[in-house]
Amino acid sequence: MERTELVFIPAPGLVGHLKPIVKFAQLLIDRNDHLSIKFLIMKLPSDSTIDNYIESIASSSLSQQIHFIHLPHQELMLESNSSFLYLFVENHKSYVKETIAKLIQPDSTSSPTRLAGIVVDMFCFTMIDVAKEFDIPSYVFFTFGAGFLGLMLHCASLVDNQNKDFISVLEGSETELMVPCFACPVPAKVLPPTALDTEFGLNMARRLIEAKSIIVNTFEELEFYALNSLVNEATPPIYPVGPILELEGGVGSSDETNVQNSDIINWLDQQPPSSVVYLCFGSKGYFNKDQVKEIACGLESSGFRFIWSLRLVPTKDGQVTLPGEHTHLYQVLPDGFLERTAGTGLVVEEITLDYRRDFDKSNVDTVTAEEIERGIRRVMEENSTTRRKVKMMREKCREAVMEGGSSYSSFDRLIKDIINHSNQGSQ
Repeated sequence: MERTELVFIPAPGLVGHLKPIVKFAQLLIDRNDHLSIKFLIMKLPSDSTIDNYIESIASSSLSQQIHFIHLPHQELMLESNSSFLYLFVENHKSYVKETIAKLIQPDSTSSPTRLAGIVVDMFCFTMIDVAKEFDIPSYVFFTFGAGFLGLMLHCASLVDNQNKDFISVLEGSETELMVPCFACPVPAKVLPPTALDTEFGLNMARRLIEAKSIIVNTFEELEFYALNSLVNEATPPIYPVGPILELEGGVGSSDETNVQNSDIINWLDQQPPSSVVYLCFGSKGYFNKDQVKEIACGLESSGFRFIWSLRLVPTKDGQVTLPGEHTHLYQVLPDGFLERTAGTGLVVEEITLDYRRDFDKSNVDTVTAEEIERGIRRVMEENSTTRRKVKMMREKCREAVMEGGSSYSSFDRLIKDIINHSNQGSQ
């Protein structure tokens, strides 16, 4: 029987993007066993975490229908993270075209394949051009939520259609903005200008709407208002299929990381249920020393148990690197903090959890310890409104991915869309 194949292009070097998109591929195959998927891997140098993860998947039962093709290595040295990522992906276009051409026109020893589409990570939006060249549908896998997707599209619209300088709107502004994807006005100063008005961010927003559809790691009950706002003629169909979580934290990890994760799990098992607050701001999330100290003081004053994944501000020596972990915690934390919180908290280098936000607070006002403590209490106190809402949403989250749930049904519609267009293409 002729196979229906999809090509997936994940973002290079970002395991927090790779794991959800691999999990998404696994769910597709679980729902339709006539699908097979090839991942085209753009590899950064010395990327052992990615290598370990791919090897673990390749040696699993998924290897029958999920395959990884490593593209030739490209070297780039640039000062800007966004420029580096854009050009790194762009420089792999020729290899992607060559690989897809071989899939479409295999040699005499290969079985026939119907290429149903290309699924690209949101950071690989330039690969939409390759899909167009082969007249193949392109699907964007958007790892963030629908609210952020709507915000990005709105910012690009302001710049392109209303000729507004978005940075000047945000910086130092006390005004509130009306954004279609948010139910309430948003204080301009809380929006991250570096994420929204860089050329990379604007280009991404402009190109996303060229895709056949956008697959978002969210669910209707969580972002009903934002998802409704995206139903319009200017935006391609949105498929909310989340939450997609990789819960097997040790898969593909190094021995050292597995030992650390085991220690953390053992510590958590000794704590009362729902008693630990977790702080993590993504693989590019970092703070300056002043903000680190305010967070530490807020955590300590709250008295609640915690796990805190702490990272360094990146060096400015021209090298493109992700923020590293604080290796000298005593240099950045308040005196005696680690000793005083030894029984109630853990400060760790990194925890591999994927449903998290990339958040850069290096260029905004410092949030005080008092504000942080109040926020923690609103989440952690037993009878708080926020805690009740979280518990309610947790149940809706589980229901969304069950048969008949909103994300389960959205998944069905997406698969039908893929298969229908594949059948049309073969006629």
